[in-house]
Amino acid sequence: MKILYLFLLLISSQILFAQIPKYASRPSATSVVYLDFDGHRVENTSWNTDESSIDAAPAELSAEDIFKIYRIVKEDFITFNVNITTDSMYYEQASVYSRHRVIITPTSYWRAEGTGVAVIGCFAFGDETPSFVFSDRLGNHFYKIGQIVAHEIGHALGLQHISEWNEDCTLKNEYKGQTGTVFPTFSPIMGESFDSDITGWVSDFSVLACDDVQDEISMFHSGRFGFIPVADDISNYFAGAKTFSEFEAHVTDGIINDSNDIDIFKLSLKHARIVDIDITPNRINKQTRLGINLNLAVDLYDADSVLIRTYQDTDNIDIFIDTILNAGTYYFAVRAVGNENMPRYSSFGSYEFLYLVNNVTLNDLNIDINGLQKGYQHELRWSFSGGTMNGTALLQHSVDGVNFSPIYKDSLRLAEFTWMPQNTGSHYYRVGVMERDGSMGGYSKVLKMGVDKKTYRLSYTMISDKIELLMYEPGEYELIDLNGRVLQRGKLGEGYQKISLMYKPKGVVLLRILQKGARNVEKLMVL
Repeated sequence: MKILYLFLLLISSQILFAQIPKYASRPSATSVVYLDFDGHRVENTSWNTDESSIDAAPAELSAEDIFKIYRIVKEDFITFNVNITTDSMYYEQASVYSRHRVIITPTSYWRAEGTGVAVIGCFAFGDETPSFVFSDRLGNHFYKIGQIVAHEIGHALGLQHISEWNEDCTLKNEYKGQTGTVFPTFSPIMGESFDSDITGWVSDFSVLACDDVQDEISMFHSGRFGFIPVADDISNYFAGAKTFSEFEAHVTDGIINDSNDIDIFKLSLKHARIVDIDITPNRINKQTRLGINLNLAVDLYDADSVLIRTYQDTDNIDIFIDTILNAGTYYFAVRAVGNENMPRYSSFGSYEFLYLVNNVTLNDLNIDINGLQKGYQHELRWSFSGGTMNGTALLQHSVDGVNFSPIYKDSLRLAEFTWMPQNTGSHYYRVGVMERDGSMGGYSKVLKMGVDKKTYRLSYTMISDKIELLMYEPGEYELIDLNGRVLQRGKLGEGYQKISLMYKPKGVVLLRILQKGARNVEKLMVL
């Protein structure tokens, strides 16, 4: 029986290990940080003060959450020549003096407090001393785990906490917290960064003394751990600008290597046309703002290097360019900026540059499209003017701005269409003229719309015995009467959810939904 139990245990361990997805940010880098999710026995390190070992259990996380954690940490170190990986092969092949293991585990009993722990400077010890992140104390929340992983790697690389000091040099807060209360808020990675929209490395006062400035980028670049900057991927100069065609959709992943880096793109137009370009800092995925390290501005120049205008949205990290340009050559210079909450020093990372083809005829037949967002619904209206329309108006939809499919067609010169997209995130629309032979005779501009920022959808606001809703992300709820009394509370998973009313108060009640720190309140009528 013991043999059978051992056999099953081995099989179980192999299955668990196989479920850990393997990622590597820079496979050729000599410095390696291994994110260890599948458990590890720690012995003969700085943590083992006696002959005992620490048997860290595997993290209880889904493959999706592991990917999100990896993306967060990868973005924090994207400009450094270090391989952030979940594959132990890279760790085993690296020198013991240029590798570090971060163990993400629920085994926290041996530490009285804290959500993670690291020995400062242990990256260079060469004795396999790992860092720990206690997933159980972080509620297995991927964003919090990702932030603490980056924080502990910072300690392993020699960084102290970023702190707040009073004017008389007494310590105010060991962990400097969030700057700002509305988007985009900012926190230093080596401070407390659980709930901020943007996090980053800083040059600020450390916990050591009120006048001790910790210049974190300079420390990483010192060469002690091999964290040299990566080569610039896109030129800072007009002569070496990255060129793309006006006739083909273009997507480029770029990197702003530091706060002084500029990436320049070149576009030459043979005819006047509407130009649509989206520049979005990379994050966990396009449906969330979590995991951003970069704040951008884009300068538009003409062929003579004369600045035409600057695009920067202080209320939105993403930049959307929708403009008409005459025939000629233009340059788009992508650069880092700070904001009222974030120092420019901390603004660097990766982004996506997306050019959307708009085959608009500006001389003869003009095609115009506009949209109105009402909650989850998109009301679209388009019209034609000038020229002659010899075909059918075809409304097309895309979720990536590149691949479009038809959703409606009409022969009228003025038409409208209302629908409810089935997924969150961005949606792109354009209207084209389909000729009688089936070919496309031209398109409108591409219209970009979102859906309601809420990550859930209520089925009804007038209810009797239950509340039905669709949750795009898990969360918690409270049902409250108008006197502020909590009637019931509970958790909500992803997908279709039904809340059965334990009490049935007549009249108006409030439904409070909490998701990843965001709170929304809905007013319901109980019949």
